[in-house]
Amino acid sequence: MNDGVLNQATAARLEQLTASRPHAIGIYAPVGAGKSLVARLLASRLLDIEPSKLDAYPYFYTIEPEPKKESASTETVRALLGRMTRTVPGSHETRRIVLVERADKVLRPESQNILLKFIEEPPADTIVLLTYANATSLL
Repeated sequence: MNDGVLNQATAARLEQLTASRPHAIGIYAPVGAGKSLVARLLASRLLDIEPSKLDAYPYFYTIEPEPKKESASTETVRALLGRMTRTVPGSHETRRIVLVERADKVLRPESQNILLKFIEEPPADTIVLLTYANATSLL
């Protein structure tokens, strides 16, 4: 991880999260604070791959708004989470990551409920990362 970009407190917290590997991590900060950068650096560290290779990694998933919309549909969220039941090859402790950037904007309450149920009992090799700027918009 390029710690030169991060302040010491953030770098230390990322070290803790990498070591403890919780099944879900929320990154809360104001708009423009660098949540996306931190989330992607953390994801690459948890998956033990270079940050530049993250988007090409086959088990790195993102939930994004539908084209020409501001949110992801419940069908999109269900379809993605349905793929989480498949076994992922390898022996690394974390083999799959789901990233939801701007979760407070992208996920409507119905989609949040679906994701919340998944977060409660995800597969052992899977971590969910959420970034958000408005904590009161999430369930």
